[in-house]
Amino acid sequence: MPTPASTAPTTTAMPIIGAGLEAELAAELGESMAAENSVAAPTPTRGPAFAGRSLSLRFPPTLDHAADHAQTFADAVGSLENRELDYTVTSLPLVDQVLGSFEEIGSDLTAETILTAGFYVGEVLVRRHGYRWVSVDDHVAEMFGFRLAVQGPAGSLTNPLGKVFKRVENGAEDSIEFFVTAQLASDARSS
Repeated sequence: MPTPASTAPTTTAMPIIGAGLEAELAAELGESMAAENSVAAPTPTRGPAFAGRSLSLRFPPTLDHAADHAQTFADAVGSLENRELDYTVTSLPLVDQVLGSFEEIGSDLTAETILTAGFYVGEVLVRRHGYRWVSVDDHVAEMFGFRLAVQGPAGSLTNPLGKVFKRVENGAEDSIEFFVTAQLASDARSS
């Protein structure tokens, strides 16, 4: 039975602008702007990251139950938010909102719900865009942090289970809506 890999996927954030370019832009914008930019924004408080503990799930995390996990998440969001998740890309901002509400708590304490959100994101690709759930080999599982992924029509693999954990651990910079939109655009260019 496939299970989450023993450790959570590594998450890192990359700066958008390199230090040299940032200094060059600051010089062009004047000293007052440079002084304002030198004050770092406060780092948001985030709870502990998922470290690969055993999860208490309603269904086993297998190919056969991917849709069941997705529906569990959709039902929970529907009852809490009084909004229906319809497995479309337009439903993903609500997924981002729900996952954003877990940032302060951390992904370890909310791992079961986050994982079901990952299944929901995968099911958006499966139900609406021709992807399918696949089991991955040990090498890919080590990179992804999970033994399941979704495979696009052109053969590309994507990791919605790992991405939802990154969304909670890194914040809005790891937008689920952007992730899916970019994946679909990339696959469209490959076709």
